[in-house]
Amino acid sequence: MTNTELIARWTKSDVKQVNQALRRGDDDFDALPWGPVDNRADLRGIRLCGHFKKVRWRNLDLSFCNGDDAFIHVRMSDCLLKRASLGAYCGDVLERCDLSGATLKELSGTFSDCDFTRAVARFVNGHAMAEFLRCDFSEVHFIQCCFPGCRFEDCVWSNARFRCTDFSDAVFNRTHPSPKSLNDTNDLDGVLLE
Repeated sequence: MTNTELIARWTKSDVKQVNQALRRGDDDFDALPWGPVDNRADLRGIRLCGHFKKVRWRNLDLSFCNGDDAFIHVRMSDCLLKRASLGAYCGDVLERCDLSGATLKELSGTFSDCDFTRAVARFVNGHAMAEFLRCDFSEVHFIQCCFPGCRFEDCVWSNARFRCTDFSDAVFNRTHPSPKSLNDTNDLDGVLLE
């Protein structure tokens, strides 16, 4: 299915029902007219509406979803968010999630073993104390992003590019972007390479 078809398959009733279930932290989506894909609940293309707070999501395919609102203390594991458009993700853990090609806006919390390959990172705000552990930022073009005080540990930076990005007081542990790729970065004050 194309991303247009994935988005068009959702009825208003299905969108409302699934959003309510996600807000409760439910993970049983057997009532949907299509089955799982690769052992994940198939929520591809859904419009995520409203704020999601203090829930845990596992094994969901939210690829191509549009969620401009906030995810507050939402813990996600083994979820696909490929080419998703996400609002603010604040303050818990994403582990083993695929955000390749996703459009990012605001990030805080801990991101562990996540794939951000070719993510759209324009004007991303990474809150201080955000941690990125073993994440893949290959081919991401960071434009006017802010990551002050963030920690990056064992991350992959293959062909990542930076323009007007603030890494003041950030910590890069064991791996870091190449110095050449950081040439167009505005602020590297206090950066620590461990």
